[in-house]
Amino acid sequence: MKTRLLFFLTALAVSLASCSKIEVDARNKFTGRYEVEEYSYVTHSASYYDSRIRKLDNSEDEVTISNFYNADIEVVAKVVGSRIYIPVQTVGYFEVEGQGTLSDNKINMAYTVIAEIGESVFEDELVSTMFKKF
Repeated sequence: MKTRLLFFLTALAVSLASCSKIEVDARNKFTGRYEVEEYSYVTHSASYYDSRIRKLDNSEDEVTISNFYNADIEVVAKVVGSRIYIPVQTVGYFEVEGQGTLSDNKINMAYTVIAEIGESVFEDELVSTMFKKF
């Protein structure tokens, strides 16, 4: 009986010692190449293009989305759990803002893009589904 108790306590101590907090980078679920299906509520039209999400160096929660809006621009987004947030930012002629949710291998996004070229201003309200390529 004493040997069993000693064995149990030793096994318990070893298993607890080997358990350490494993930090998982939430961005890992988002990174990769995507096929994007985008719909504009302003022009009532769909667009199809490719995009890529990468981790931003020197950050614990930010990623970059390349070819955003099929405009060959790169935006910065923040990942929180299964959500992604694009804070208001200006990239070239474009001001963008939006958010999305990851579910399985797709990201559903909603965002606004304002393009200002000279005196012309165009505001676009969009939704997209980003399908992860394997």
